[in-house]
Amino acid sequence: MDTTTITVKVAQCINLANDPKLAQTPFEGVSVNYAIAKAIANAGEVFETYQKQRRKLLLEYGQLDDETGELKTAPDGSLLFKQPRQRRELEDKTQELLDEQVEVIIPRIKLSELKTATPTPELFRVLLPFITAD
Repeated sequence: MDTTTITVKVAQCINLANDPKLAQTPFEGVSVNYAIAKAIANAGEVFETYQKQRRKLLLEYGQLDDETGELKTAPDGSLLFKQPRQRRELEDKTQELLDEQVEVIIPRIKLSELKTATPTPELFRVLLPFITAD
């Protein structure tokens, strides 16, 4: 199976790596299922890197519990900031991480190979950056 290098946003990799419907959708043909599984796995690696970078930002901006060293959160689960006015700055930096362009090597997935009994626009929305027209 041919591979290709594509340039996508980190957010697109996160969508692909975390889409439960896609992971459970049966496609016709072993090779296309393999290609999608490989693309999901490679996108998952990008997601793991994002999580590490985001964790560093949270540790930089969030309050830490002196006893446990863990991030402090409010009862609703939101982060308690060292300086509450920096919330917007954290949000902006997080968005920058999501918008970052990355190169991902994946097996070539052709649109004509994507045959499933349950094609939905949502399914193709997630796959769109990762497939090529014939």
